[in-house]
Amino acid sequence: MENSHVSEIKELILTLVDKKYDQQLIRSLEKKQEDALNDLQCLKNEAIKTIENLDHQLQEQEKLRQNARTMLSIIQRTKVQLIELRPAMSNEANQKLEVRIKIDEDLTKNFHLFEQSLDDYKNDYGNLSDDLDKIIIRVYEDMDDIKVRFNEKTSELNDYNILRDEYENCIDNISKISQIIEAKTRKTNVKLNLDSLKDLTVEMQAHRSLLDRLQLLSSTLTSQLTDSNERDRIRRRLNEVTRRWAELEQNVLSEEEEITEMNHVIQQYKDINSICEHWLRQAKDLINELTNTKAIEIFDQLIPKAKNILTEYQSIFEHLERLRNRLNRMIQTNRTPEGTLKLTEIDRLLKDLITHREKLEQCLDLSHKIHFQLNEFNKQYLFYEQWINNIQRTIETILEEKLTVDEKLQRLNDIQIELDKRKQILNNLTHDYPQIDQLIIKSIQKLIGNIERIKTNVTRKQEEYEQQNRQQKDFHERIEVLFEWIKQTHRYEPLNDKRDIESLQREYARLNEKQQQINEKSKDIDALLRNINNSKLPSDSLQKLRQEIDHLKERTTESTNELETRNKFIKKTIRDVDELQRKQRSYQESLNKLPSLVEHDQQIPGRSVEDALKSLDEQRIKIETQNDERERRKRQYEREWHLFMDEISLLQDKLNTLKQRKGNTYDTIEEQLYFIRNQNQELNQYQDELTHLKKHGQTICLEDGNSLPLPSEIHLLQSMITYLKQQFEQRHEILIEAQRCRDIYLTECKLYEDAYSLCMERLSRSMPIPSTNDEYARQLHEHKNYNEKMDEKRRHLNFLYDKLDRETRTRYFKQHLDLEKRSNDLQDKIIQQTIRSEYFLRIWKEYQTRLNDIIYQLNDIEKQLSLNKRLIQFQQIQSTFVLYKDLKQRLILIEPELLHLNDEIQTLCRELNVISLKNDIQNVKENFNRIASDIREKFDSHKAATALANDIKRNLAILEDTLGQCSNESQTRYDGDVSELKIQLEKMMDVEKRLENIADIYSNTITLIKRLTTYNLYDLQSIETNLESFHHKWTSLKTEVLRNENILHQNIINNLPSRQACKEMFVFVDTIKRLLDDDHGAQINNKETLQKLIKRYRDMRVDVLNHQRTIDFLNESFQQEANVDLTSIDYMENIKQINIDWIKIKSLISARID
Repeated sequence: MENSHVSEIKELILTLVDKKYDQQLIRSLEKKQEDALNDLQCLKNEAIKTIENLDHQLQEQEKLRQNARTMLSIIQRTKVQLIELRPAMSNEANQKLEVRIKIDEDLTKNFHLFEQSLDDYKNDYGNLSDDLDKIIIRVYEDMDDIKVRFNEKTSELNDYNILRDEYENCIDNISKISQIIEAKTRKTNVKLNLDSLKDLTVEMQAHRSLLDRLQLLSSTLTSQLTDSNERDRIRRRLNEVTRRWAELEQNVLSEEEEITEMNHVIQQYKDINSICEHWLRQAKDLINELTNTKAIEIFDQLIPKAKNILTEYQSIFEHLERLRNRLNRMIQTNRTPEGTLKLTEIDRLLKDLITHREKLEQCLDLSHKIHFQLNEFNKQYLFYEQWINNIQRTIETILEEKLTVDEKLQRLNDIQIELDKRKQILNNLTHDYPQIDQLIIKSIQKLIGNIERIKTNVTRKQEEYEQQNRQQKDFHERIEVLFEWIKQTHRYEPLNDKRDIESLQREYARLNEKQQQINEKSKDIDALLRNINNSKLPSDSLQKLRQEIDHLKERTTESTNELETRNKFIKKTIRDVDELQRKQRSYQESLNKLPSLVEHDQQIPGRSVEDALKSLDEQRIKIETQNDERERRKRQYEREWHLFMDEISLLQDKLNTLKQRKGNTYDTIEEQLYFIRNQNQELNQYQDELTHLKKHGQTICLEDGNSLPLPSEIHLLQSMITYLKQQFEQRHEILIEAQRCRDIYLTECKLYEDAYSLCMERLSRSMPIPSTNDEYARQLHEHKNYNEKMDEKRRHLNFLYDKLDRETRTRYFKQHLDLEKRSNDLQDKIIQQTIRSEYFLRIWKEYQTRLNDIIYQLNDIEKQLSLNKRLIQFQQIQSTFVLYKDLKQRLILIEPELLHLNDEIQTLCRELNVISLKNDIQNVKENFNRIASDIREKFDSHKAATALANDIKRNLAILEDTLGQCSNESQTRYDGDVSELKIQLEKMMDVEKRLENIADIYSNTITLIKRLTTYNLYDLQSIETNLESFHHKWTSLKTEVLRNENILHQNIINNLPSRQACKEMFVFVDTIKRLLDDDHGAQINNKETLQKLIKRYRDMRVDVLNHQRTIDFLNESFQQEANVDLTSIDYMENIKQINIDWIKIKSLISARID
């Protein structure tokens, strides 16, 4: 104190001197200094005496003080030991509790010794000094405090042990519950029991409070622990338990979802299995029915049913394939025996479905062929039935029509040939239908039987008509012979040159003979007529033959009349010739007598008179002869004229008869031509007779030698013959033209019949189905052209029929009417088929256009699919899902159109059997199903992947956002007061918690990415790179945050008063230790050195005692800071080391002083 105060005064004086204050003031101060120095000297003397008196007391006090200090050191050490008794998770805490009890006992024992020494000092010296009293009070206070601390520490350790035991029990319970739940989840029957899993979920929810309690306990224990390793260990255990519990919950939920999905799949499998079993039964029954069916009506019912079943198969197969893919994905993620078993059953069911579908398709294909061939054969059968009916009607028409036997035979012969052709076609018809040859053999035999029956009837009719034809020809031949005979008989020699009686008698005899022959022929004609009447010829033939017989009789009558006329004329001529001959004989006798008379006369030479007489006589004779000749010629001319006129009259009668003779209008053209030819022949004969008469008439002359003019009858007969010839020629030309028209008509009819048969046969058959609609359009165009030609033929046939004469039209009216009716029916069928074919062509083109549009859309979709075959980038998952969603929507729009088009095409194929279109729609359906299955599967994958990608993006956004926020919030300042540093530390700890929280999000994101990887559709390298980058950032940020926490924590500690005091104590202890080390081993040569050392050590002890409160403050602050978990092991070690060094220093100073 002296040194300090004196030095202080000197410093003040020096300061005043330096500041040059007033000298008086300075002198007063110097005076005061001198007074103070004097007082101090007095006090110093008194103090020395007091010190000597109190030296012994001081020694006792020092002992007591030393005991107190020792007691404080023990208390301080006990405090340090109590501080060291921190809560721990190991059993060391219990051992430390036992050590605490031992320390408590040692402390109590030392305190009793201290109290005893204190009582001894009080008894010897009375009151204590203030500093000693304070030390003693402090010892008592510290003793009370240490007792309180002992109790608090005991309570704290007991509470902590209770919490720790509860924590351990909680962990054990959770572990046992987890093991029980894991054991339950591992049971096979539990996996198949959804209710058990739900009960497990409820049970885990019930035990969730235990996990919450564990989290609370962990937080409480962590706040009470000072060891960061133990805190980390508790955190790790809590995270491990929480993670395990979350995994267990997730596993249970996953198992529940998987079992739910498995149950759903099993239920779907049961449903689809029942549907498949029903379909398989239907398919088996349908295969048996199609195999055993022989009727087209049943085929018409079964084939649509089979197609519907195949359509159902497609939907069932797709559903089953989707179920298989779904089950396969489930097995890939969680392989279960139930899933494997169901997958095996589904594969077996798919195999059965494919097998029965192939069998059904084969059977359906065969049934299509059989149905098509049966349909074609039925059309052929109906055609042949109709054709047979037409043939029968034609035969009936032929039998009913007024045709000649030759025509009927010709037409029956044509029918016979056609029947043979059809029979040959029917015999070879089984080769055209190889699939149904056993089914159609009876029908073919029936048709052949009908044809044979018709052939038998036709043959019988042919035999009848041939017999009638033979009879008719025989009758005609006999009639022709009779006509020829009559014609030959009708040829008479002209009577003009017959002057002798012998020739006239011969002519008369010949005429009588002809008369007898005509009479005989008349008898033959009557017999022939009887035979004709008795024959079984048709009435029209009988009528014609009777007409011919009547004509023959007329000619016979005419011949008889002519013979009678000639007989009369010959008789008269014979009488005239007899008279003439008689006169000629008498004249000849007179002439013969005259030469005899002349011979008896004498001849006189030179008799001129005789000569004159002779010449006169000759002249007379000549004149008489000429007169006689003239008379004779006159009579002859008269006779000849009369005969000439008679022959003209006879010829006129014949011409009148010929003119009045009419042909039968019901006769055929040939018969009428034959009649015309006969008439012409007869008219030519009459023309010859007329010509002969003309010549004979020109020989008839008058007496003067001039020829007589021909009578007008000759010209009349000539005009009549000319007129008849013209009529006959016109009639002949008309008949020839009618015959030509009829022949053309019949030829055209036959050609039209053939074309009609071909057309009917063509109509009975289906048009050959082309591969394209253009070819079908070309065939339809050809078919229409053919139909137009048929229609043109029909119109031409009607035109030819209209050109026929009335009798021929009447004759062929029924035939033409039947042909017209059949033609109309054919035309109606052609029109119907044409309309139907045009309709089919139109809808074919429409279907082809719609199909091409669907193919174009599917190609466009497939092109888009081909562009997405590569691995898809993670950023494109959403757009790919949108693309597949759009493609699925397009397929949803295409599917009804395709199904509707398929139904329409199947209907068209049932009508036309268009193989190309059917194959096209089948290929399009298969392509559509393949694309739809691919799109549906990838759509589901992309849908799930999109949800995962959204979760990943959301997690990444959360991670990036959180990481960014944490990165921004991790920026801190290391300066400032403790409160600011604490705020910064709390901020860092919050950042650390958030980083710990996003670690779970990171692990969840890794799991989601692994789930995305199982789809094998996406290129996740970028997102994995981003995630690795994030992990790197997260790791670096967490390291930085931890570093910042440590720095802040250290700065907080460093900025605490206790830390400042700790630093000061470190400096002070180091200084004392250095001073003690410097004085250690120093040589003490004299008393002064010894007194200096004693003074120095006493000053040190005073300084040490003055810093005792700092040590106490450090111990108290350490206890408080340790309770709020703001300290570290280093700081504890520093405090411990300070306490140890402090005790050593005090002991060493005391020892040095002693």
